[in-house]
Amino acid sequence: GDARLTGRFLELHVRDLTEPEARSFLRAWYGAVEAQAELGRAPEVAEKLAGEGAEDLALRIFTEDDPRTVSLRDLATNPLLLQILCLVHRDRKRLPERRVDLYGECCTVLLQLWREAKGMPVVLTAAQAQKLLQPLAWWLHTQGRKEAATAEILPLLAEPLAELGRGPAEGRNLLEAIRDQSGLLVNVGPAWAFLHLSFQEYLSARHVQDQVVRAPELLAALAGHFGETWWREVILLAVGLDNPSLFEPLLAALVRLETLQRDVLLADDLLRDASALTPRPLLAALVEGITSPPERYHALRLLRAISGWDTEGRFAVEPLLADPDPQVAGMAAELLGVERAAPPRSRRHGPMPGEERRNEVDGTVLLYVPGGEYSLGADDISEQEKPVHRVVLSPFWIAKYPVTNEQYGRFLAASPGLREPAYWSDKQFNQPEQPVVGVSWAEAQAYCRWAGLRLPSEAQWEAAARGSDGRRYPWGADEPTPELANFGNREGRTTPVGSYPKGAGPFGALDQAGNVWEWCKDVWDAAVYRGRDGERDPVNGGNVVSTDVDTAVRCLRGGSWPDAAWFLAVAYRNWFGASYRRRNIGFRCVSLSVPEP
Repeated sequence: GDARLTGRFLELHVRDLTEPEARSFLRAWYGAVEAQAELGRAPEVAEKLAGEGAEDLALRIFTEDDPRTVSLRDLATNPLLLQILCLVHRDRKRLPERRVDLYGECCTVLLQLWREAKGMPVVLTAAQAQKLLQPLAWWLHTQGRKEAATAEILPLLAEPLAELGRGPAEGRNLLEAIRDQSGLLVNVGPAWAFLHLSFQEYLSARHVQDQVVRAPELLAALAGHFGETWWREVILLAVGLDNPSLFEPLLAALVRLETLQRDVLLADDLLRDASALTPRPLLAALVEGITSPPERYHALRLLRAISGWDTEGRFAVEPLLADPDPQVAGMAAELLGVERAAPPRSRRHGPMPGEERRNEVDGTVLLYVPGGEYSLGADDISEQEKPVHRVVLSPFWIAKYPVTNEQYGRFLAASPGLREPAYWSDKQFNQPEQPVVGVSWAEAQAYCRWAGLRLPSEAQWEAAARGSDGRRYPWGADEPTPELANFGNREGRTTPVGSYPKGAGPFGALDQAGNVWEWCKDVWDAAVYRGRDGERDPVNGGNVVSTDVDTAVRCLRGGSWPDAAWFLAVAYRNWFGASYRRRNIGFRCVSLSVPEP
């Protein structure tokens, strides 16, 4: 097992398959299998089935733009693992949607079913072999390693060997049997390793599941690694296993971690992958009084993603309507579908800056921006932001968040015949609380008309993000960080709206820096600021070749998820053709008047 081949043998290593090679493999594999599947089947029928099977599997592996399929594409570069994917796919007519189920089936095929189908003896069943390998996988992962020597491994096998009724002396022979009969274990020189890191991650998660009752410290260890790239898959796979006793205490531990507030996408994936989703840990944390506003805010934000939370959870959320932190109170109001109570004085003197109202048509939360003079532009970005100047704006209300996929879906349902956004079926961008992307300027306008709202002018957008103090970013003068906004391609996609409460603007609007560029009403003019000083409610619609809806160049603001930090300055101006439907372009709405409740 530990010896390398002698000089009489030529040692060869199979290189990874490229995507075209893997696609060719799928066609060849399905062609051969379907041709032999049933004697007497017409060749054209076998050919049709083979083509459909290969194309469906290729679509799942290579075409679906979901960050959770990255590991699947990685598996497909290995010829042995690609064949296992083929076997699972053909047997089930599809691949399991959840990675935890896919890895489980792959292990079963490798460790047992493949040999049984060939009439060959099986030394250990799949369940027995996994029980033997789980402590090894966990130990390797805790050490930050992918391989280990025999002398390091054998002591780890003593307990599972005893549970299987085997003696310590059988450890090495069983490792070699697993290696030779399944390929799930391989030799890397004198060391041992798993065929692919994904199997080490999966078996580590299974180890936590099996041991959590008698070794609860494993749960604390797992929670302590939240936010670390090395442990991301182990955590997601662990919550995907069918074990409520694992998910609830794990989420209860995570909700108090600062890393949960920073890694918002991992937190969302955690809920998406969980097999036993329950709001109880979040409700318990709220009732017990988690102390910091960010903890309360993110507990509420995660609660929003769990359907049916209000059946048992209104008692925990209602007290937070009076929370002194406006972001927490606002999120509680959103969850409960009510408006936040304004201070009594606002009933005498009109709305207060940042006061909230809810638009009845689409549920948009609107924030009050008082009228008056606002400083716009900048002298230190580029010529198109010059000069700094002042404008006079009438009071208005701006949406707290960009329009979400959930809201846009209601618009589509109410407007038969409209085309879907460009990325509507893309799992990377189509989650309900993510901002809608892939909509043109005209489509954004159509949504606003349906909702009884409108697109903001450049001046309104910048005033809402900048306030009266002329700040550089919505939150102030500090340079952007991952706690303030989604930018720099750190997340690789849009984040759910409201994920960065520390990045709130002067009136409470969120996501005005990063996440998505936002369409504005104005036609683009690089020189529009010259001579504008003192104008009232400016909106540019001239000085361009065409103002046609589909051909005019329109303004956008705010920066987006793949952009560098300097795009996030509130004064930065951008433009695109009005017909563009990109994965980093969305919009938010404004209103000039909102009725008193």
